[in-house]
Amino acid sequence: VHGVALRVPAATIGTLTARFDARYGGGGLLAEVDGDAYEVGVAGTPLEQATFRVDVTERDVDGTVRIAMHDDLVVDTRSRFDWGGPEPALYAQTLSLTAWGSVFELQRPFELHIRQGGSLHVVDLDLAGDDGRLTVDGTIAPSGISDATAAVRDLRLAALAPVLPDKVGALDGVVGLDLKLAGPA
Repeated sequence: VHGVALRVPAATIGTLTARFDARYGGGGLLAEVDGDAYEVGVAGTPLEQATFRVDVTERDVDGTVRIAMHDDLVVDTRSRFDWGGPEPALYAQTLSLTAWGSVFELQRPFELHIRQGGSLHVVDLDLAGDDGRLTVDGTIAPSGISDATAAVRDLRLAALAPVLPDKVGALDGVVGLDLKLAGPA
């Protein structure tokens, strides 16, 4: 479709149901896709279900996506993925993360850029909920130079109990953490 390719590394899908409506509008909308996928695996990570509604243009994909790793971990987002520039980028308008009973909402739009060599550049990731707040900003490079900050604020230890019952099950209170990632990998 006009030279546009979207690759997902090592993807497996048990069942896929989708409605695909393609058209060419001279630089406009190329396709609309709605669907559900079950028993999904992406790069070795198992997902139970992914639900999507996307609009595909020559330059980007814009839509809503719901990803359920399992009942206890669900991500809902309204985002645009732009592959037309020098570095692919995700622009999230909304994002909701439900993790083991805790709900964290995106406080403002954020960007995620995929740079040469696989480094990730995060701009203004700010997730907050009743159980705490997480912020991330900067470049995280698996090989190369990283320069990023992350902060956890007022994270309720009780929120960690379902994930680490043997470690924090009896603990109460809140924790905070500031992290600076700088220098070569």
